[in-house]
Amino acid sequence: MNTYLVVLFILFFSCGSENDLKEEKLKPVIVLVPEETEVKSLQIDKIVPLETKDKSVFGQFYKVVLSDSGIYILDHIFTNNLYHFNENGNFITKLHIGKGPGEVIDTYSMYFDREAKQVYVYDGGSEVIKLFDDQLEYLRTLPINNEIAYHQGL
Repeated sequence: MNTYLVVLFILFFSCGSENDLKEEKLKPVIVLVPEETEVKSLQIDKIVPLETKDKSVFGQFYKVVLSDSGIYILDHIFTNNLYHFNENGNFITKLHIGKGPGEVIDTYSMYFDREAKQVYVYDGGSEVIKLFDDQLEYLRTLPINNEIAYHQGL
């Protein structure tokens, strides 16, 4: 996959009839910009509107990762969750919040391993790292070294 800068816009309004304007909704949009693009001459490769359902609405993105598996958006601020969309912006899934196996309390940070196609999530609530596959299916919990600040390095 080519290297892109990702710009996430939340101010993309849908157009419609006068009746539709009463229910005007914000629509998040991912804009893919080649990393080598200069600010003076912005070249947009693709605009991907994100599907908005009750389950897929996030408050503020903290980190966005593009991969062959899709788009991952970490909302550490409002929902404390990690969302997964496909390359067309269709919502696939999000992590389960809770204290059970495969659930997270506070999705503080994440790292996507492109070679292994695995997602490492630092759960700040239980202070562990949980490993998921690229579809956010739980694999296992990893031991941590308390001398490393995982939330900064992931």
